[in-house]
Amino acid sequence: MTKSVKISRGMARKWERHMPLKFRLIGQCFVTSGAVLLIVLTFLWSQYLFPTMLDSNVAFDAVLNQYDQFTNDWTFKDFEHREQDTATDLFILYLWHVTNTENFIESGYKPRLQEKGPYAYMKQAYRYHIDWSKDGKQVTYKEWWYLQKADSTEACRLMFFQQGLGEYNEHTRDRPAGCAADNETVTMLNPKFMALQHRWTVQEIFGELSQSVFANIRNSMVAADAFPRTVKAELTPDAISDVWTYRLAVHASSALGAVVSALGSTDASISFALSDSSTISHFNSLALSPIAGDVAFGTADVIKAEALASGVAESEATLTTRQAAYLLEPANTISVLNYERGVPLWIGTARYLGLVQSSGLEDEASPAYQLAYNQVLNDLKVLEKSPDATRVVALGIARHLYGPTGWMTTPGADEYRTKEWAGEQAFLRGGGCDCGSYSTGLYADVAVAISPGLYYYRCSWGLASSLDFHAPWEDDAVVSPMNSSLTKWIIDPDYEDTRNDISIHSDENLVRWWQVYEYCNVSRSGRSPSCEAMIDASRMAETFIPAVMFDLSQHTLKSFSATVNTRSVGPDDSTFISSNGSNTANMVALVQQYQAQACAVAGHLYEAWALKDHWHEVYVASRMSRATGFEFLAGRLEDLGYAQWGGGYVTSALWGVPSVLNIERKGYWKFGIASPSPTLNLIEFHSQAMAVGYSNMNMTKESARILLDALAANGPRARTFRGKIGEVATSYRCPNAGSDGGCADSESANCIRFHRRTSADCYEGVKDDNKDDIKFGVCTCHPNGSYFVTQNTFGNFLGAVPPSVNKNTSDDENLDQAASLLAEEFMSSAVTCQRIQDYYKQCSWLETEPRYSFWLVNCKTWETLISDPTYGIYCDLETILKVDSAHNHDYQSATIHPYGRRRGIIIAFWLQEWSTYRVLIENRLVCNEPDCSECLSKGYCDRAYNYGGLFVTHQAKRLLFEGYVDRVAMTLLNSELQYYNLSVRCQDHSTIKLDEYCNPVENNECTDGGFEIIDRLGVSRKFQHNGRHKRDWYLPEIILNPTNISHYIEPKTQPKDTMATLSSRTLTIENPAFAIYPGKLWAPDVTINLRRGCEGDEVCKFHQETDCVNRFLGGKGKWQNCTSTLVTGKNNLNDVQRVAEWRGNTSLVTGNEFVHPIETMAGTLSHQMRPYGWEGFQEYNLTYLTRARGLSFQGADVMYILNADHLMLIELVRCPTGNLEIGMADLSEEFYAEWPIRKKLDAENYTRRFWARANRYETTAKTFLDGRERAGYRLKDVHGERYRCPYGMISLEAIADSPCFISLPHFWGNEIWGGLEAREVYFNTNDDRRLHSFYIDVEPISGQTVREARRFQFNFRIERNMQFPQIVSSQERCEVPTADFSKNGYGCFMFFPVWWVSEERHIDSSKALRLKAEVLEIPERLFYTTLYGTAVAVALVVFGAIPWYCTNQKEASFRKRIYID
Repeated sequence: MTKSVKISRGMARKWERHMPLKFRLIGQCFVTSGAVLLIVLTFLWSQYLFPTMLDSNVAFDAVLNQYDQFTNDWTFKDFEHREQDTATDLFILYLWHVTNTENFIESGYKPRLQEKGPYAYMKQAYRYHIDWSKDGKQVTYKEWWYLQKADSTEACRLMFFQQGLGEYNEHTRDRPAGCAADNETVTMLNPKFMALQHRWTVQEIFGELSQSVFANIRNSMVAADAFPRTVKAELTPDAISDVWTYRLAVHASSALGAVVSALGSTDASISFALSDSSTISHFNSLALSPIAGDVAFGTADVIKAEALASGVAESEATLTTRQAAYLLEPANTISVLNYERGVPLWIGTARYLGLVQSSGLEDEASPAYQLAYNQVLNDLKVLEKSPDATRVVALGIARHLYGPTGWMTTPGADEYRTKEWAGEQAFLRGGGCDCGSYSTGLYADVAVAISPGLYYYRCSWGLASSLDFHAPWEDDAVVSPMNSSLTKWIIDPDYEDTRNDISIHSDENLVRWWQVYEYCNVSRSGRSPSCEAMIDASRMAETFIPAVMFDLSQHTLKSFSATVNTRSVGPDDSTFISSNGSNTANMVALVQQYQAQACAVAGHLYEAWALKDHWHEVYVASRMSRATGFEFLAGRLEDLGYAQWGGGYVTSALWGVPSVLNIERKGYWKFGIASPSPTLNLIEFHSQAMAVGYSNMNMTKESARILLDALAANGPRARTFRGKIGEVATSYRCPNAGSDGGCADSESANCIRFHRRTSADCYEGVKDDNKDDIKFGVCTCHPNGSYFVTQNTFGNFLGAVPPSVNKNTSDDENLDQAASLLAEEFMSSAVTCQRIQDYYKQCSWLETEPRYSFWLVNCKTWETLISDPTYGIYCDLETILKVDSAHNHDYQSATIHPYGRRRGIIIAFWLQEWSTYRVLIENRLVCNEPDCSECLSKGYCDRAYNYGGLFVTHQAKRLLFEGYVDRVAMTLLNSELQYYNLSVRCQDHSTIKLDEYCNPVENNECTDGGFEIIDRLGVSRKFQHNGRHKRDWYLPEIILNPTNISHYIEPKTQPKDTMATLSSRTLTIENPAFAIYPGKLWAPDVTINLRRGCEGDEVCKFHQETDCVNRFLGGKGKWQNCTSTLVTGKNNLNDVQRVAEWRGNTSLVTGNEFVHPIETMAGTLSHQMRPYGWEGFQEYNLTYLTRARGLSFQGADVMYILNADHLMLIELVRCPTGNLEIGMADLSEEFYAEWPIRKKLDAENYTRRFWARANRYETTAKTFLDGRERAGYRLKDVHGERYRCPYGMISLEAIADSPCFISLPHFWGNEIWGGLEAREVYFNTNDDRRLHSFYIDVEPISGQTVREARRFQFNFRIERNMQFPQIVSSQERCEVPTADFSKNGYGCFMFFPVWWVSEERHIDSSKALRLKAEVLEIPERLFYTTLYGTAVAVALVVFGAIPWYCTNQKEASFRKRIYID
């Protein structure tokens, strides 16, 4: 060992003895600890451990698992049900209120829409039946939801600011509106009607509604109490006048018989055989002159005169007493007192001899009456006289009875006739109303044979059977007969006088009697005649006619002397009424007597005679056969209506005018249902044809019967037939061998020109999947295509007959014949136009003539351009209107003669006009009173189309949630139910008014009171908004048991439920009640913990079942079941809440034949996105891996949200920051969320507790472009032609079963992305990207959506069609047929907005604070942790380095010393 080493060691031992090393060791420990801590904090903790822990926590919250459910973690509770609050969650709805419905429908104007709302609610959604896959990677569940109304109008304003759309200061550009009350009235497009049009088709609805048009016409023209009765009433005075004369002849025997009774049979026989001079003293003693007057009773003188003239011996011809007794014995068939045979034979003989007026019903009278004469001669052989003497006896007795001085002229005959008609039983006699040999048609009971080929004819003569028609004081009472004087004033033609107000031989009086009949008929039916239309009738029946009867009953025609030139009672009948008010029992009884007698007369005229009497039908048939040239038969007088309908033959024969429109609708000419519009009263086919210039377009009564019966028929085939008529008349087909109007390439004026599309984008299209050689594009027409045209004159109506299930039936034959009639073509000419003008001239001349002036009206209807170039029928000697429809008179489409037009064209546009006005409007299916919400309850409508049909007006909450009953749906439902002997009506079917006949008009607005379905026994099942089975009101379909209508059947609860699974004997019908979100305001019991299930809560079960089936707008839906599956994101955060299955579907087929279905895995739900954790921070407080910000702070560039219920895969693209157009209202370059909202109104003492930067993602054109491409040209319009979705829209037809399309509100993006559809609507507010786009704001670290506005608008495609031929037509902006209006389809169409929804959400306070505490503040915590830790580490190093350093320094100094120990 060297010396130096020894020294060193020695010094060390000394150092150790004198200086301990603990301070160095402490220092070293401090320095080491500080260094380690510094390394950990600076590198390991901040760069690895802390970010990893954050990522783990974020992933734990983002990924759902069963542990969350077990621990009831907030993430699971939020997934199961997140309580909504108006401050952060609103389901906001807006409705588009239409302000110009009339102009839209009738004039084709663009709709003017006013935004109604916002209506704010909270969407409370619950998920249940939550199950987890074994590996925890998937979760399945079912979901239901309902809405709660926002409790404050300020909620909408607050949400406006929550969305960052406005800042409350004096410079703000937005003044948000508060939430609107959902009880305000809104007029909007009717989704229910659009669905009906799609499911029934326009043609079928047209065919069904038009059935009632022609059923009403048919009823008006052929029903026994309609037009046929009118014609019979018109001829009643003539018929009664003829019978009045005939009955006088009958009662010649009555007067003679009265004398015979007075004389006794023996004396009468003696006197009858002698001359009158030999019995005059005997007569005087019996005072028989009031009966016989100056007429001789004995026959000797008249027989002698006939014998002398015939050269027959007087003794041979004169009657013996025995022979006279034979002729006076009523039992003998040839007796002059035998009313069943003898009297008619003697009258027939007298007619043969010219003594009695012949019947006007015989085509040739002589043969018939010769039969009677010959039969009398034959029967007189019993007198055992020579033929010549027998002939003399026949002539003598005939003259004795009916000659100028015969018994027919006696006062007795006239008295018997008068009292018989007055109803006095003692004066009733047989003999009928006429005798002859004419046919009685189908009424064999009318004719009573009196000899071979000779008959007398029974009729309802006299008031005896009508005296019980109606007595005001007592039901079933019989009034006493009238006195003779009053009877004559009424019935006797000789009493016709200008002062006679009750004679039936005056037209004005006949109208008065009809008014009495109306009043009495209504009263006796138990109805009140107090309706407004009965005011005149009431006065006539109660006062005027009874007063006239009271006055005239005291006069005969002679006593009504020249000095008495007016009645004693004035027109107001004040004298009679004041007497009635004198409280004398006798006067009251007298008033009632005359009122009842007036009812008896009116009832006899218009019911016993004009309606029921068979002989009168024979009379009318004969008269009209001669007048028209057609053969009419009694028992089939409906042919009168067919003849009038087909050619106007009846009114032409009676009045010289072609239509009932030209006869004032009053009195007995008031039949059917009147319309305010004169053109709607043209109920004849011929008059409709003349109105467009075709006076030659008429039909025989047989053809008219075939066509009218076919048009009025009920049933599916008849409905299709009518629909096909409209379709053929309004469909253009391309030129080919079988085309309609195949001259599109021609320049001829009489051809239809198809408007081709010639722009550069014409050939846009895709190939059909099945026919690669066909390229679809809206450029020109395609072979066999069908395109709407206002009128296709070349339409092939033979093709209107639908195929038959059972061939060769009578129904098939009738429809085939009807189609042939429709297809028959008629050519216009100068002659046909001149004939119409001649009708005008004749009518104008006749209406100034006596009698005609009382009836004829509307003559100007038939004036043509020949004399009125401005308003006349467009038909002159050179031209005629080419296109003419019920709604369109295009005067630019004139063409020269000849121009062909088929009957089917007339029928089609008649159907079109009447199905709108006389069915939809006048029947109040469409109530169109513009400013009258009470019009339905008052029973009238006018001209705005607001209440039903294409548009509907109700409170917003009814339209959206509570439901309204569509009246067209009720009508269509009734047509379906009738085959099961069921019907549907409003439960409140109270009378809202009385029609012109005082018939009750029932309420047909069923929304308030609900509706009921009734069977033929009156058993009903009721459906009400607040009824026993309330949920049935909201369901899209109703399930019935037709055999027991009251039996309740549980509705379908699963998408795949079928009728077989419910019952083999059930009937499923479409519910006429409809709402956009049916029942969603029906709240469950909030006291129940709904997270645990719906046990015991009917409302909760209802929502579960309906949301399970999920039938959007009542459509059929496409769902397999109601279970959805989400990917939890376990092991792959990119799959957080990705949709594995939606309602049992892994892919969504978005339409029939659509390509490229949407795969559900392509999209996620919107509340939780892929979290980026530490890399999601925009800025680090500490540098991380040499970086100052995260790599993913901007999130993904593109995200895909699945909106499966609306068949959408929504592409969301991140918005760049600094875009002021879509940025925050304070023009911040960043999107952020804060709490509480600083921009709240009247905010004071603001302290921001939460602030988070977010990435905004907004929907793009690709979302809708993909939907457009999936659909291609596979959607079809009402004519079956293909069309494309417009830009910015997606078809929902697959789930809505209606042409419904989803877009952004206000059609945002449509024009920007290449469409023009937004220009077809006038909005009252401008579109605004901030207010109308779809966006979500995602906090990238946690992946949570901190704010979103899910906005969609729902629209319907409307196109011009046969039912609405004028829409989209104003200013000639769309001329049909066309492919040039839009590159997306044929014809004239538009997309009509109905409502839009905005689901707006802002992160709530609890989530915000949790996010702040657990995520957003982490970098700051890391910074301070690192900062403080670093400070500690540095302190340790410093504090450790000092003693260490000092010790080292001392040691070094010590070692320099040399201690000698």
